[in-house]
Amino acid sequence: MFTSELFEEAKLMGISEPTEIRNYVLTRQADECQDRAKEREERAKEREEQEKLFLYELEVWRIRSEEAEKARKHELAITTIKQDSPAQTPAVSSLPRVKLPMFDEQQTIEPYIQRFEDLAELYSFSESMKCLHFMSLVEGKPLEILHRISSNEKTYNMIKSALLKADGVKVDQARSQFPGATMQDKRTATQFAVRLTAYSNQWISMDETPDTKRE
Repeated sequence: MFTSELFEEAKLMGISEPTEIRNYVLTRQADECQDRAKEREERAKEREEQEKLFLYELEVWRIRSEEAEKARKHELAITTIKQDSPAQTPAVSSLPRVKLPMFDEQQTIEPYIQRFEDLAELYSFSESMKCLHFMSLVEGKPLEILHRISSNEKTYNMIKSALLKADGVKVDQARSQFPGATMQDKRTATQFAVRLTAYSNQWISMDETPDTKRE
């Protein structure tokens, strides 16, 4: 309110002494300043709450978008695997269900691979079936690593070697698995031979020894 209006307001209230009018005007101005400050504070709080709500909704949208993109990439990868696999290879949905959770990137890949190979032996998976099944169990960075392998080279041993290298498994570690292998309980001699072959292939692959069987 303007000062002149406050003067008129004081007169209407019967205040006639200049000093009293001055005190009245100053008091009213102080009250109005306080009211305006309170309004500004309330508006600032309202803007802050709106900003928090906006940031929350933005974060929810970001997370949902990332999850949708992750699911899309995984589905695309599975489709690519099916297209790259031989025609006689059955679809993932028609294969025996492997009782393994999706691989967690925070874990070490080698124990997960060993558990998968135990199940692969149990179900007598072929190499192409192992490749198809295993790639359906990884996502994120491991899946990106496997995407970089050309379709012609995408065998189970190749994807296994690529993931072990990315996870920091050394040649010495791969070499020590072969002579240190022992037959486990409830494993046949054939299954043990398959495991020894897998260790041997891993050792050769990690050591980058030429595969003379292809020459």
